[in-house]
Amino acid sequence: MRVLIVTHSRNIWGAERQLLELRPRLLAAGVDVTLACAAGTELSAAWVATGSKAVPYEPAGDLGLRDEYGDRSGIASIASQIRVSGADARRIVGLIRATGADVVESYSLNANVEVVLAGRMTRTPSVLDVHDIVVPG
Repeated sequence: MRVLIVTHSRNIWGAERQLLELRPRLLAAGVDVTLACAAGTELSAAWVATGSKAVPYEPAGDLGLRDEYGDRSGIASIASQIRVSGADARRIVGLIRATGADVVESYSLNANVEVVLAGRMTRTPSVLDVHDIVVPG
């Protein structure tokens, strides 16, 4: 089975450490995992050091619906997020096809929408692995 994991993470924190620790068990089980993340980052380097494949992926723009103060944003911000999510979904479609992924997984809260859209567009099952804490409201 080939799995494409999409993340917006650049550094190694708890969730990323868990992913790195899970990798040898997936490999032993015959699961071929490719990580789509920003190239040249701490996470990308650590992933490649496990002997696994990484493909470059960066969001097309700013992520999230809150402003820098944590407040809800307006219609312009929502419209911008729709554009970014659509562009990212199209890019993930290309990565699914290029890697021959049987499953696509979101490993970042901000990647959930585009991963689900890309999965639907390619008829590839999608998995949302939630690790983030969401601020109420």
